[in-house]
Amino acid sequence: MVKKLNGLQLVQRYRKLLRLSETCPLNEAMVWKHWHVERALAQKILHSSPNDRPRITQWAYRQFYKELPWLKDPKFMAVQDPIQKRESPIIQLIGSKPQRILEIGSGTGELIQFLSQHGHWCIGTDLIKDRFFKKFRTPHLSFMEIDGVRLPMKKLSPLVDVVISSNVIEHFHPEDLDIHFQAVYQVLRPGGQYILKTPHGLFGPHGIEKVFGVRFSCGLHLHEYSFLEIQKAGEKNGFKSISAVFVWPRPLQKILGKWGRGVKTSTFYFKYLCGWEKIVRLINDRIFKDYFLFFLRFAFFPRQIFVILSK
Repeated sequence: MVKKLNGLQLVQRYRKLLRLSETCPLNEAMVWKHWHVERALAQKILHSSPNDRPRITQWAYRQFYKELPWLKDPKFMAVQDPIQKRESPIIQLIGSKPQRILEIGSGTGELIQFLSQHGHWCIGTDLIKDRFFKKFRTPHLSFMEIDGVRLPMKKLSPLVDVVISSNVIEHFHPEDLDIHFQAVYQVLRPGGQYILKTPHGLFGPHGIEKVFGVRFSCGLHLHEYSFLEIQKAGEKNGFKSISAVFVWPRPLQKILGKWGRGVKTSTFYFKYLCGWEKIVRLINDRIFKDYFLFFLRFAFFPRQIFVILSK
């Protein structure tokens, strides 16, 4: 059920969610157009056959940006913190030692460009080659146009040390998660790591549904995952261990200063989070579950999945 909001409220919520600047000339009709376009394209992908899915997915996203051109215009993007601040935890996890890095779903290309400028050999990928990537060309950076579900082994030889995906797998068809994990496992060298971030399904949906107050996924976040689902897929496809990444909440970062800016990884912390999820699964009442999820914020249970899967 869509929450009843006036036009101004819709536009404000939409602008905030999509991080659009005040210079972007939004109106209520544009927000509703996005809602209808995204839902229709999501259904196209969800009902596609495995063989046709790569083609249909690429077509859907090209159509998405064609129908909603304000989403790909850099001048309409709100000013954000520099990438080294926004993605500081990932940058810290990778470290300064030169590594061969593959990023799945590079989007604007900011993170993979930053890493390539700091001594790493990098490969960026995205479903749409010409989105923003043209301006990011350095000697240590190459680019491939792929869907990220399947990875071309021959083009990725030698094997990579690190694979990154940040807010990507929720856009995959749910049937393709195992295919994706298998592909990542194959391109990683022994001991390599898959650094994975994705919105947590218990607190979602986090996509266009959030603007309208809809409590179920119907947009291009085709499926938002839980720690238990990531655990199942990781173990099934050969990863020997999974660690959760602990990042201090932002209010505490300010209080703790430099001590709050570091990141820690732990297999125990991952098991701790999975344990809470098992309890949540036992709760059937929607209202009680919402209260319980609110309580979990104080138990260092994050609203985003941030893990490292090790080969």
